[in-house]
Amino acid sequence: MQVSYCELWSDRLRAPVGQLSEAAARRLDSRGQRYSFAIGDPSAPDVAGTVHWKKSCLAVSFIDKAGRKQVRYVFTMIDEHRLFLANVIAWAYPEGARFEFEATRIESILCKPSGYTRRKVEDKRSGTVGLAEYAGVPMDSNWEPVPRFGDWVSVIRYERN
Repeated sequence: MQVSYCELWSDRLRAPVGQLSEAAARRLDSRGQRYSFAIGDPSAPDVAGTVHWKKSCLAVSFIDKAGRKQVRYVFTMIDEHRLFLANVIAWAYPEGARFEFEATRIESILCKPSGYTRRKVEDKRSGTVGLAEYAGVPMDSNWEPVPRFGDWVSVIRYERN
C-alpha cells in the first residue's frame, strides 16, 4: 500500500498541498496537529484522509476515477482508544460531471453512539430532500480502534458491515 503525506489534501485542487515526509507527518501526529495522507498514486489516490487528533477527528474520502469524492467517513475520537464513525456522506454524479457541486444526489447519515441515526437525501434532479430519523440502530460496525500512525487499513475499509 503506497502512502504519501501532506499538510492538507485539497478537495478543490484534487491534490496534496504541502508535501510532508513520513517523519514530519509522524511528528504532527504525535502533537495532535492536522495532516493528511493519500493511499495509492499520489497524483490520483483511491483514498485521501485528514487526521486532526486535537480536534478528535479523522476523515477519510474515497475518490472515484474522475478524482471526485464518492464517499466520506468522518470518525470522532471518543477516547484515546476508540473512534466512532459519526458521519457518512455519499455523492452520486451524472455522466460527465467533473466536480462535487455537480452531484445530483447527496446522502448524509449522522450517527450517535446511542443508536440515533439521521439520514438526509438531497435529490437535485427532483428538487426534493428526504429526512428520516431512527432510534435503536445497532452501532457495532461504527466503532474502530484509534489507529497507530500509518496503520490506516481499518479506517479505509469501504464496507463497514
